[in-house]
Amino acid sequence: EHFRAEKLGFADLVEEVSLGDGKIVKISGIKDMGKTTTVLVRGSNLLVLDEAERSLHDALCVVRCLVAKRFLIAGGGAPEIELSRQLGAWAKVLHGME
Repeated sequence: EHFRAEKLGFADLVEEVSLGDGKIVKISGIKDMGKTTTVLVRGSNLLVLDEAERSLHDALCVVRCLVAKRFLIAGGGAPEIELSRQLGAWAKVLHGME
């Protein structure tokens, strides 16, 4: 009585698939999935898996921040390198203590 057709999901195929030493349930052909997705993270040991999970979390946080704030400061030390270049150029024109 609580289940109505418009509230239920639909998939073309649900299957159990072997993956490495274990098994996963793979669901394909989902109708009206919306913006939902699944990311499967695997690793050779728990340490690698934990690091992969942290990296994925960090990446998703960056995407969330970009969507919310719509601006980006280049990474990889680019702001610091540019600041160093500008300070070096300015230091060449200053007079006083060496």
